[in-house]
Amino acid sequence: MAENNTVINSVAVIGAGTMGRGIAYLLALNGIRTLLYNRSAHSLNQTRDYIVGDLNKKIDNGKISQQKKGEILANLVFSPVFDAIADSDLVIETIAEHEPTKHEILAAIAATVKKEAIIATNTSSLSLNKLAAGIENNSRFIGLHFFNPAPLMKLIEIIPSYFTARVTTLRCQQLVTAIGKQFVVCKATPGFIVNRMARPFYLEGFRLLEENVALAPQIDRALKAGGHFRMGPLELTDFIGQDINYQVSSQIWQDMQYDPRYTPGHLQRSLVDAGLLGKKNGRSFFSPSADTATPPAAGGGTLSSLHFFGEHPLFDLLQQHALATWAPLPITRQPEHPVLG
Repeated sequence: MAENNTVINSVAVIGAGTMGRGIAYLLALNGIRTLLYNRSAHSLNQTRDYIVGDLNKKIDNGKISQQKKGEILANLVFSPVFDAIADSDLVIETIAEHEPTKHEILAAIAATVKKEAIIATNTSSLSLNKLAAGIENNSRFIGLHFFNPAPLMKLIEIIPSYFTARVTTLRCQQLVTAIGKQFVVCKATPGFIVNRMARPFYLEGFRLLEENVALAPQIDRALKAGGHFRMGPLELTDFIGQDINYQVSSQIWQDMQYDPRYTPGHLQRSLVDAGLLGKKNGRSFFSPSADTATPPAAGGGTLSSLHFFGEHPLFDLLQQHALATWAPLPITRQPEHPVLG
């Protein structure tokens, strides 16, 4: 029986940075033959060490067997030779968000791979239509936007350009489903869906900080406790990288005709200028604070007293919950304290 030529069996990932590494690992975990290209052999060795280390943790935790580790690693090829991508069914570029550089690498990919191969970009903010315009046979070009960390995040945005053939989109949908992820197909608009909706999350977090409304840990904790987010806006920018987050915000602001709602903050720009990029370089503006201490667990018996300052209807409800959790608990109601606000 002839093999279904619409199925994507092999993928090449261009770039061994955070996203490239994560995407290659995700594909290999799900049985896809994956080649990771980077011109730096040192970066490739670091990526291999990272993946091997994570697989060893999975073995220690009983999530996979030693045999499964070998099968996953067998799906991965690390290569500093660009022409090694030639036989791939799909090539995903994950290099820095710099338009001229992306045009250059995408043109090189198009000149190297077979004519039926799909060419995808993982851009989070650049114009898909503008990138597509510079690619030969651009009906095979598409946006595949993964989120960090790629092996864990459930969603992948699929973004066709004006030139993308329907079969290209369908093949990518099939791949996303095969690797156990969910997809949403959206138009090539600024920020697509997730990054556009996320801008107020990040930008307002920085505005609250700039206006001294609260400390960074308080802002993050409020969003996690009140909004049920896994991470707060400020700690998330530290995880992503202040430079990347600021660049995406700036690009969306520009593409949205400088709509004031999307204006990046001065504080984040200053962090980038100072090299305080967060987790990626181990330098964070958000130093540990006493406010980050873990609150007492319910029923833990560690809370000795509770004081309410001022009057608010919510206080009655909080008092009821506190007594139900930490009874008997001394509670006092005191006049409003100007310093606390």
